[in-house]
Amino acid sequence: FGSGFKNIKYIECDPSSRAAQLNLCEAAGVTSWPTWVLPDGEKLVGETSLETLAEKTSCSLPSLTPTEGESTSMIDQTAPADEAAEPVTN
Repeated sequence: FGSGFKNIKYIECDPSSRAAQLNLCEAAGVTSWPTWVLPDGEKLVGETSLETLAEKTSCSLPSLTPTEGESTSMIDQTAPADEAAEPVTN
């Protein structure tokens, strides 16, 4: 969500998290996550597309078209091979 995250009132409901605010989750009726509670009280439970979130909140999605000065190549946005992250294995 980038800089837009400051506009989200985030409450952690995972009981295994040190930051969990279980009393707030219970009061809001949140029993699974992710759960989005919209200003009108509607709840979106489970994975929700960015398009749906944008529609429900009247927020626009960022443009996929580069603006002046932005790179047009994904290659320009990736790390060199020697700096690439290693895959995580269990």
